[in-house]
Amino acid sequence: ATNLNSTSFCLPVGVHFNIQMAQKEQLSQMLEIEARNIQINHFSNQDNSEQFERIKLSISLLSEQLEKGSKIHPQLNAPEDVKNLFPNMGNLIGVESKIKQLKE
Repeated sequence: ATNLNSTSFCLPVGVHFNIQMAQKEQLSQMLEIEARNIQINHFSNQDNSEQFERIKLSISLLSEQLEKGSKIHPQLNAPEDVKNLFPNMGNLIGVESKIKQLKE
């Protein structure tokens, strides 16, 4: 008999690897899209591949620091409208991309 209330289960060999690969590919695509969006909206030369790679690296480095527990806050005397632009550091998972996603 199988215990359906169990919280742990085993995936067939290779499935776990495929899920990890799919997640890695999705993350890579999101990084490319977000970096391109930053380049398009904030820089005049949109064909600069070095600049694009630097943006991607900056996003990756910031992501690593956030995973380690770093937090970003506005300066203490910033106007309220500026403070409202900063995400809630306690709920970063709730922060969504500003890029429109396709609906399934």
